[in-house]
Amino acid sequence: MSDGAGGGARAGVGGAGGAGGGASAGGAGGQPVAGQPRQPVVPRRSASLLLVRDDPLRVLMLRRGSSRGAFPSALVFPGGVLEPSDAGLAAGHVARRGAAGAGVAGRAAAGRAVAPPDEAASLRVAAIREAWEEVGVLLARDASDSHLAGSAVPTPVAAGAGGLAGVLDAAGARLALEDVVPFGRWITPIGGKRRFDTDFFLARAPEGQEPTADGVEAVAIRWVRPAEVPDLRSELLLLPTLMNLRRLGSFASVAEAIAGAPRFPREPVTPTVSIGDDGTPVVRIPAAAGYGVTEFFPQDPGHFKLEG
Repeated sequence: MSDGAGGGARAGVGGAGGAGGGASAGGAGGQPVAGQPRQPVVPRRSASLLLVRDDPLRVLMLRRGSSRGAFPSALVFPGGVLEPSDAGLAAGHVARRGAAGAGVAGRAAAGRAVAPPDEAASLRVAAIREAWEEVGVLLARDASDSHLAGSAVPTPVAAGAGGLAGVLDAAGARLALEDVVPFGRWITPIGGKRRFDTDFFLARAPEGQEPTADGVEAVAIRWVRPAEVPDLRSELLLLPTLMNLRRLGSFASVAEAIAGAPRFPREPVTPTVSIGDDGTPVVRIPAAAGYGVTEFFPQDPGHFKLEG
């Protein structure tokens, strides 16, 4: 275990973080029909949000329930699949920002390398929505441009049928899409039964809100310092989670991370799995992705060690 970001931690060979952070790789999709090649599963677009705080720099993570269908018991960032309602929220709240929307427009423009502007905004909405649904933290600003806090941020259960749109309307607020910056994009390897094409985003956690586990998607939460990842020996950390923790660990503060994130390559990462000369599987990611590590060696069907 030569890589500091992954030393000792159990890590899934997953390729993307949507709906929880990854999926197993390498021939995991069942057998094709005799005489017919099995068509790769089309990955579902999804988003995941790294909510970060200072003193010291740390990121909010949650543990999936053991009965959850996607990545049970994994330690992940809040996230999930893109929903049809996300596009409507994106359109409505980008419009509400109006002439003051230069920040949103700039962020959307930065995302064009990986998604059309409308999808880029929708993915930001998905990341914010999932964080609210899973841990009760909502990145939204009121008419004075202050973050919502306290009673203005009800839990999803308390929000009732009105959902996120109702919360925003009641507070005269908009989603803070301009606070969310791209941090990476991972696609589950070809061959998996479940595939996700996930944009990871980074944002400063708002003051006046404390995360809580919803007891369904998230059974526990914790703030994790990137430097402590080698000590998470009992945790299941999916490959995209591990690599984005490694990336976050290259910064000393939230401000530094947010300022530095746009400089990372916008290269979507699709891990590949092959068999080495000695018969052992090797997972590889492209050097152009900018993570500093390109090869991973599975120790069993679901876990690997890093060679940096």
